[in-house]
Amino acid sequence: ANSADNARSMNQTGPHVANFRPTVFIVAQAGADRTATDLDGSGSEIVMLDGSASSALGGVASYTWRENGGLIATGPPAMLGFSRGEHLVELSTSDLAGNVDTDAVWVRVVDNQSPVADAGPDRYLSDLDGDGFEAVALDASGSTDPDGQIISYLWQKDGVTVATGALPSSLGLARGQHVFTLVVTDDGNAATGTPPASSTDTVTITISAPMRVPSGYPTIQAAIDAAPIVGAEILVAPGTYTGPGNRNIDFRGKALTLKSEAGPEATILDAQGSAADPARVLLLMNHETPLTVVDGFTIRGGYTSPDKTGGGIICADSSPTIQNNIIMGNHAYMGGGGLSLWGSSAATIRNNVISGNTVRDELSTHGGGGIINIFGATGTITGNTISGNSAAYGGGAMFKSGSASFYTSTFANNTVSGNSSS
Repeated sequence: ANSADNARSMNQTGPHVANFRPTVFIVAQAGADRTATDLDGSGSEIVMLDGSASSALGGVASYTWRENGGLIATGPPAMLGFSRGEHLVELSTSDLAGNVDTDAVWVRVVDNQSPVADAGPDRYLSDLDGDGFEAVALDASGSTDPDGQIISYLWQKDGVTVATGALPSSLGLARGQHVFTLVVTDDGNAATGTPPASSTDTVTITISAPMRVPSGYPTIQAAIDAAPIVGAEILVAPGTYTGPGNRNIDFRGKALTLKSEAGPEATILDAQGSAADPARVLLLMNHETPLTVVDGFTIRGGYTSPDKTGGGIICADSSPTIQNNIIMGNHAYMGGGGLSLWGSSAATIRNNVISGNTVRDELSTHGGGGIINIFGATGTITGNTISGNSAAYGGGAMFKSGSASFYTSTFANNTVSGNSSS
């Protein structure tokens, strides 16, 4: 279009332009609600108000703090004494053009703040020795008191106290589900004569028999398919596992532990993949979390089709824990001969031997013979031995598709040697 066309176009939209009003950008942020304790019994306590998160186009010109309409302070931070009780404080901010925005924050001054009980996360454990019981350590160390200290920890089951202390001695629990209630009590406030306060939290601990392959389930996939969504432990006996059900093993998003009974040298998962019959060993592609654990296997024989990454293991948009394995003799065309972290994956890869894996395609343009980290994936890759892998680029490891994936990953304390690229 020529300049006349442009002028005509602007004239045609003139009525809309005439009604245009600039966007006003000013946001008051009074901060989170505040609770303070009258520790000395004086009837009031100093509280800091903070409006520094407020913003405005061109900068904030003024900050005023009011309670019940009366001005009590100015400026982004303000230290003020508040009497016991509840106070609703309004922050008003203005910009250089005189535009104004407001926000409010509650300030509460109390005699004593209750402690916060933390019984820890729910746990799923296996009766590994098969005697019907498992030793369990309770843990209340995450409990806190915001204005004093916790003086009592009681662990109750079915209304009966069964243990005391933040870290009591282990309890022998029978197979089944056990619900414990933690009761924590603080030291009150001697200055105001306020008695101690308490709070509670619960933790559920489930003890189950481990699922065993092959004595209980013929293949690893059969065991995973039969496992609950959370908490199973699948123990795999020594041997070499091949064929359907032991290749392309899909964890289906389940939070479980897959563990060998005798270590990686004695327990081998072999996909026996080839160009004619591609197959990976492990598939972690359904948002698995760090509670999904693979521990103690030799993982070999993975071989992808020409458009795939991760010959031995693929972690796509999942964040499992892969530890104490030997990942060897796998092949991928698009990168990550041994394993691939892809997308939103934030997997933990630790204490593995990653060796003798390859990446080769017709164009020889792909990399990461041992590991590839791509498309924004992050990860914690520590304590591994990465050796004897080969690829066109990054024989040992490659971080690709944006440098952010390298800088937001942890790659530390690995031994990297004897890898090659062409």
